[in-house]
Amino acid sequence: MLITGLGILFQRFSKFFIVILQIKYLGLESYGLFIICLSYILILSTLQIMGFRCLVRHCVQFRLAQQAGPLWAIYWASVVIPILAGIVVSGITIAITFSLDITAATAQTFIFFLLFLPFIGAADVPLFMTTSFETNFYVSFGRDIVSPIIEIVLIGTFLFFNFIPGSVYVVICIHALAKIPLYVIGTYSFSKLCFRENIPCYQGFRENWRLLYIHAQEVKEAVKYCIPLLGGNIFIRANELIDILLLGILTSNTLTGIYQLAKSLAYILASVSSITLNMLASITSKHYPTKNYRAIHSVYLHSIKLSMLIGLPALAIFLSFSELMLSVFNEKAILASFAMQVLVFGQGFLLFTCGFNIILSMTDKAYLYALNSWLESILNVTLCYFFIQWWGINGAALATTISLLIVNMLRTAQVYYFYKIHFCCYFVFAMIALWSFTVGVLFLVKDAFAINLITALCLTVVCYVFVWAISWCLIMSKEEKQKMITF
Repeated sequence: MLITGLGILFQRFSKFFIVILQIKYLGLESYGLFIICLSYILILSTLQIMGFRCLVRHCVQFRLAQQAGPLWAIYWASVVIPILAGIVVSGITIAITFSLDITAATAQTFIFFLLFLPFIGAADVPLFMTTSFETNFYVSFGRDIVSPIIEIVLIGTFLFFNFIPGSVYVVICIHALAKIPLYVIGTYSFSKLCFRENIPCYQGFRENWRLLYIHAQEVKEAVKYCIPLLGGNIFIRANELIDILLLGILTSNTLTGIYQLAKSLAYILASVSSITLNMLASITSKHYPTKNYRAIHSVYLHSIKLSMLIGLPALAIFLSFSELMLSVFNEKAILASFAMQVLVFGQGFLLFTCGFNIILSMTDKAYLYALNSWLESILNVTLCYFFIQWWGINGAALATTISLLIVNMLRTAQVYYFYKIHFCCYFVFAMIALWSFTVGVLFLVKDAFAINLITALCLTVVCYVFVWAISWCLIMSKEEKQKMITF
């Protein structure tokens, strides 16, 4: 998990670095156009992959039962079906685009993006087939390390050598090209799992199609399970992008680009939950059939404790020095400092609640997973529409965070009601109090001294040492320390 976690952290920070390179290459206005088009593409790609990220549940079951044929058939279907669905979705969307009253530049950029849609969306599905720690490592290596490095190198090459300057089409091609390692390494990792556990590894295009035909019933059952979750996944993806889309419609490309810069920085904190809850879907799938909720609860509590130890010091720094961080990359970006603080606060709340969404999706309460996502999207759209017109980028951040807080509190109540799984414990509340004290001290330091980037980095180190020392010496019990080390 440590190696996977480092990979996720690298991916989050490299993604932010990619944003900086894209802004320098395109300029804020063209970057804003790219982000708006990409937001629509990400929603369409969610429609394309048909909820197949939840296939991990069936993969775990077939793997534990040593059913090699269905396991491989589902993996093969998870690549083939989204590519075919992506071609259909792309074709329909291109036809609709011609009838829209939008500028020629926007239409051309969006249509060019759509040509890559089948390839972009389908690459994401095998990455969620994390049926073992070994496959998770390879998947993380492809998604979190190789793919970002390719994108950074290519954008950097076009930027510094001034090849085809400022072309949004170049950035789109690079974004699509970076997906290739996901196919290659995803397939390799799944083959390694089969080899390690003596599961027959089927090779050849014709043989894979034959397996798909033979095990059509198992694939059908898996798809039937995933389709109801499609709506939830679409709403989750849409909810992540609603603020961007409405900013693009109601304001300007430049403001949208500035907001995305702040959002990319704030969402680095999301990597913490990705690290610690990385295997929760597989663990829930394993223990839910036997109703072993205590095991799921134990893993969940240890995950969020680790999330808070890793994330809360960073949360304090991000909240205290948002203006400084944004000014390093773009002078105009300081306009989004308050928006970044609001988004950071919302991501802090997710440190100990986002796993409830995973638990709902991996149990028989998947319908709540979809309904919650639908509610969050409707709430976010409504709030964004009014708040953006009133307060611009600050309104977008407030709307996104308010809808996130409300719906995640609802998820918390649902999971507790059905499974008695919760985050309430002495450790969590003590860490929240410690974090509040740390933020207060940092704001006092900021007001008393002139803080530059080097000083902020030193304060980050001090903040981590302080939080970990207090947690280890005063907050955590001896038993808790042992369990955390074991975890």
